[in-house]
Amino acid sequence: MDKPWLLAFRANQILYFPTYVCPQCGAKPVTMAGGSLYEPFRTLTGAGMEYDPYFGYVRFDCSCHLNMSTKEDPSLAGSLRVARLGDALLPVSFVSMYSPDLATWGMHAAAVNNERVRQAVQFLAANADQKALTGSDPLKELVYAVSAGRSPNSAYQALKAMIQVGAPVWPLGRVPTENKVV
Repeated sequence: MDKPWLLAFRANQILYFPTYVCPQCGAKPVTMAGGSLYEPFRTLTGAGMEYDPYFGYVRFDCSCHLNMSTKEDPSLAGSLRVARLGDALLPVSFVSMYSPDLATWGMHAAAVNNERVRQAVQFLAANADQKALTGSDPLKELVYAVSAGRSPNSAYQALKAMIQVGAPVWPLGRVPTENKVV
């Protein structure tokens, strides 16, 4: 490979909202703070990279060491860094700024990681189910939060049951105020 810092992706690595599960053990996803099943990346310092809007994090109800934790640092067990395009997700491993490979490649960690996300987004665009690439909206996010890995029909039945008994539906999902349904 002429760019050894890039990753080798396979189509069977692609995960899809709302049916995605832990790629190692099959555990269901868990909601994060705010009620979402996906947490977009937020640049904490400095200028962001070109592909920042296309990656974030998902978590599972397990203690698997995915691409964000190690046996030496298990605090992020069950967490997965992913590139996202619409409802298609692809796990992306990042290189740390202490990696000895950086000197060999003559690159900085931020540049390598941006290239890996770019590569993942291009892979998703070329290989993911085209219907999944159209994106999510607040209603889909609510259904995903309720389904947490179940089928869409199962989530629909759960929402229907909640409405019939007068249970609060909105606290389960985080619906942006600018997209309120009237």
